[in-house]
Amino acid sequence: MKAKITRTYKVSKVHEISVEFDGNYYLAIFGKHINGWFIAIPNWGKSCEAGEPKDTFYNYEKLHEHFTKKVALAIAEAIGEYWKKTQEENNETS
Repeated sequence: MKAKITRTYKVSKVHEISVEFDGNYYLAIFGKHINGWFIAIPNWGKSCEAGEPKDTFYNYEKLHEHFTKKVALAIAEAIGEYWKKTQEENNETS
Protein backbone atom coordinates (compact mmCIF):
# COMPACT_ATOMS: atom_id res chain seq x y z
CA MET A 1 0.00 0.00 0.00
CA LYS A 2 1.58 3.30 -1.09
CA ALA A 3 -0.98 5.59 0.50
CA LYS A 4 -0.70 6.27 4.19
CA ILE A 5 -3.16 7.57 6.73
CA THR A 6 -1.85 10.87 8.05
CA ARG A 7 -4.71 11.85 10.38
CA THR A 8 -7.99 10.50 11.60
CA TYR A 9 -11.14 12.40 12.47
CA LYS A 10 -14.33 11.67 14.32
CA VAL A 11 -17.70 11.88 12.60
CA SER A 12 -20.47 12.91 14.99
CA LYS A 13 -24.20 13.51 15.12
CA VAL A 14 -24.72 10.79 12.51
CA HIS A 15 -28.33 9.97 11.66
CA GLU A 16 -29.98 7.71 9.11
CA ILE A 17 -33.50 8.11 7.76
CA SER A 18 -35.56 6.57 4.98
CA VAL A 19 -37.31 8.96 2.64
CA GLU A 20 -39.96 7.80 0.20
CA PHE A 21 -40.90 10.26 -2.50
CA ASP A 22 -42.66 9.95 -5.82
CA GLY A 23 -42.38 6.16 -5.88
CA ASN A 24 -38.67 6.07 -5.03
CA TYR A 25 -36.73 5.30 -1.86
CA TYR A 26 -33.79 7.34 -0.59
CA LEU A 27 -31.66 6.24 2.36
CA ALA A 28 -30.26 9.48 3.79
CA ILE A 29 -27.29 9.37 6.14
CA PHE A 30 -26.13 12.71 7.45
CA GLY A 31 -23.77 13.95 10.10
CA LYS A 32 -20.97 16.28 11.08
CA HIS A 33 -17.34 15.82 10.04
CA ILE A 34 -14.18 17.87 10.57
CA ASN A 35 -15.11 20.52 7.97
CA GLY A 36 -18.86 20.72 8.47
CA TRP A 37 -21.83 18.55 7.60
CA PHE A 38 -22.50 15.94 4.94
CA ILE A 39 -25.42 14.08 3.40
CA ALA A 40 -25.00 10.69 1.74
CA ILE A 41 -27.63 8.82 -0.25
CA PRO A 42 -25.75 5.53 -0.67
CA ASN A 43 -28.47 3.60 -2.45
CA TRP A 44 -28.24 6.22 -5.23
CA GLY A 45 -24.43 6.54 -5.06
CA LYS A 46 -24.58 10.24 -4.18
CA SER A 47 -23.12 12.40 -1.42
CA CYS A 48 -22.46 16.06 -0.79
CA GLU A 49 -21.27 18.63 1.66
CA ALA A 50 -24.19 20.12 3.56
CA GLY A 51 -25.23 22.73 6.05
CA GLU A 52 -26.71 22.02 9.44
CA PRO A 53 -29.69 19.66 9.11
CA LYS A 54 -32.13 22.50 9.85
CA ASP A 55 -30.78 24.53 6.89
CA THR A 56 -33.25 23.18 4.36
CA PHE A 57 -32.48 25.74 1.65
CA TYR A 58 -28.71 25.17 1.61
CA ASN A 59 -29.12 21.41 1.78
CA TYR A 60 -31.66 21.55 -1.04
CA GLU A 61 -29.14 23.45 -3.17
CA LYS A 62 -26.36 20.93 -2.48
CA LEU A 63 -28.65 17.94 -3.11
CA HIS A 64 -29.95 19.56 -6.30
CA GLU A 65 -26.45 19.10 -7.76
CA HIS A 66 -27.32 15.36 -7.83
CA PHE A 67 -31.13 15.13 -7.92
CA THR A 68 -34.10 16.90 -9.50
CA LYS A 69 -35.50 19.95 -7.73
CA LYS A 70 -38.44 18.01 -6.33
CA VAL A 71 -36.33 15.12 -5.02
CA ALA A 72 -33.68 17.43 -3.54
CA LEU A 73 -36.33 19.47 -1.77
CA ALA A 74 -38.11 16.37 -0.46
CA ILE A 75 -34.90 14.97 1.03
CA ALA A 76 -33.78 18.32 2.48
CA GLU A 77 -37.20 18.89 4.04
CA ALA A 78 -37.30 15.36 5.48
CA ILE A 79 -33.87 15.87 7.07
CA GLY A 80 -34.96 19.24 8.47
CA GLU A 81 -38.19 17.84 9.90
CA TYR A 82 -36.40 14.86 11.43
CA TRP A 83 -33.74 17.13 12.95
CA LYS A 84 -36.32 19.48 14.44
CA LYS A 85 -38.24 16.58 15.95
CA THR A 86 -35.16 14.92 17.45
CA GLN A 87 -33.83 18.19 18.83
CA GLU A 88 -37.16 18.93 20.49
CA GLU A 89 -37.28 15.41 21.93
CA ASN A 90 -33.70 15.56 23.19
CA ASN A 91 -33.77 19.27 24.04
CA GLU A 92 -30.44 19.65 22.20
CA THR A 93 -28.97 22.34 19.98
CA SER A 94 -26.88 21.80 16.87
